[in-house]
Amino acid sequence: MDSNSGRPHLEVDVAVKRMAIRLVDLFAVGVAFWLAYFIRSNLGFSVGLDTAPGEIRFDLIHTQNIHQFLSILITSWVVIASSLHHFESHERMRILTHLDECYVVFKSLTAGFILVTAITSFYSQISFSRVALVLFFVLAILCVCLWRICLKSFLHEVRRRGYNWVKILIVGGGEAGRLVRRKISHQEEFGYRVVGFIDDDPRLERQNVDGLPVLGNRYEIRNVVQSLGVDEIIVAVPSAPREAIVEILQMCERHQVNVSVVPGFFDLATPYIAVSHLGHIPLVKRHRATGSSWDESSKRLFDIVMAGIGILITTPLMALTAIAVALETGAPILFSQIRVGRHGRQFRIYKFRTMYTDAEDRLVELKHLNDIAGGIVFKMKRDPRITRVGRVLRRYSIDELPQLLNVLLGDMSLVGPRPPLVSEVQEYSSLARRRLESTPGLTGLWQVSGRNETSFDRMVELDLHYIDNWSLWQDFKIIIKSIPVVISGRGAY
Repeated sequence: MDSNSGRPHLEVDVAVKRMAIRLVDLFAVGVAFWLAYFIRSNLGFSVGLDTAPGEIRFDLIHTQNIHQFLSILITSWVVIASSLHHFESHERMRILTHLDECYVVFKSLTAGFILVTAITSFYSQISFSRVALVLFFVLAILCVCLWRICLKSFLHEVRRRGYNWVKILIVGGGEAGRLVRRKISHQEEFGYRVVGFIDDDPRLERQNVDGLPVLGNRYEIRNVVQSLGVDEIIVAVPSAPREAIVEILQMCERHQVNVSVVPGFFDLATPYIAVSHLGHIPLVKRHRATGSSWDESSKRLFDIVMAGIGILITTPLMALTAIAVALETGAPILFSQIRVGRHGRQFRIYKFRTMYTDAEDRLVELKHLNDIAGGIVFKMKRDPRITRVGRVLRRYSIDELPQLLNVLLGDMSLVGPRPPLVSEVQEYSSLARRRLESTPGLTGLWQVSGRNETSFDRMVELDLHYIDNWSLWQDFKIIIKSIPVVISGRGAY
C-alpha cells in the first residue's frame, strides 16, 4: 500500500497480472508443442536409414534426442515470451477486442517462430520435422488465442457485474475532456469508469459535465484521488500551461497514479505519428494511413478479390431478389442514384429498388419526420414509400448487393464512409467534408456501430476515426463485424 494515499501500487498490480497471463501463454505454447509432435509421431510416417520400409516410428524429433526436444521447447518459450512482451508493450490490452488481441498474438507468434527456426537451425545437427514445426505454429496460435478469448470474455462479464473497474479522473471539462469521456462510455465492457472532472473554470465549479460532476480544481486533485481511489488521470486540457501539467504529473508520480496527457494537437493525432528529433528538439510528424501507393494498391486488390467472390456467391440470391421485386411492383428492378465519392467525384450507385416509383416526389412532404438527428441525412423507421419486399431487403441489406459492381468499377470500396447524396454534401461543414477523403464503402464503422440509430454527428466522428486510423486489418475486422449486424437487421430501416 502507498503510505501517502492508502491505495495499492497499480503498476505492481498490472505487472503481476501480466506475468500470470504470460505464464499461461507459455503453458499454452507448451501444450501446442507437445500436441504438434504427438500428431506428427502418431499420424505421420518417418523413413530414415534405421527404419524399415513402411515402419511407423514414434519419434518426437528425427534424432530421437530428448535434449534437442527440450532445447527447442525452452528456446521457443524464451523467444515467444520476448516477442509477446515486445508487441503487447505498445498496447492497452484491456481495451483490445477479441479480434485485435488475436491479431497481436498472431504477429507475436509469427515473429517468434521465425526467430525460433533461425536459432534452432544452428544447434540442431539433424533437422527436426518441418511438419511438426508447422503444426506447432498453427496450434500455438490457436491455443493462445483460445485461452485469451476465454479470459477476456470472463473479464468482460466480471466488469459488467461491477468488478475489476479502473477509476478515471479527467482533468478538463472542455471539448477534449468531453470527447475522452464519450470514448470511454462507448467501451464499458473494457472496465473504465469516469468518476468525474477536474476543471479550473469557476463557472463549472460543482456543476455537471456530460452527466458527471466537476469535483474541484487542479489544487484539489490530491484529495479527490485519495477519497475516490482514482487509478488513472487523463489530462485533457490542450491549452493548459506547461507549469500546470508538470504539477499534475509530479503529484501523480508521488501518489502512484497513472497519468496520460491529451496533446494540444489531439484533433490531428492518429496512430500514424512518428517522433523524431532535430538536435534536442522533438518533432512530431503525422502521415496519412492510406498515404502510400502500396496502401492504396493493397486496399484496391482486397476490394477486387472480395467483391468478385461476393458476386459469385450472391448471384442466386440476387436473381431471386430481382424476381421478388418484379412480382410486387414490376420494372424497374434496379434503382440508380448520383452519389458523391472520394474527393467530391460523383458517380452512379446501384441498388435493388425498395420504394415505390414516386418515392422521390413524396420526399418533401416527409422531411419533417426524419429520425436521424442532425437533419442532413434522411431516414424514417416507418417510411410509407417502402414496399413490402423492400422492407425485407433493407432489413438485411440485400438491396445493396448490386453495389458490389460499384466496388469492382472502383467507385466504391468494401469498407468506407457511407456515400452521401449531392444535396447532403451541400450542407456539410468543413469537418464533415473530410468524409470525402476516403472512397465510400458498402459497410463501415457507422454500419457496425448502430447504423441508422446513430446521429449524423456520431456518424461523422466514426467515419473520421476510420479515415485517420485506416489499415487493411481494420477493414477485415469491420467486414467480420458486419456479418452479425446484417443477419440481425439491427438499426436498419
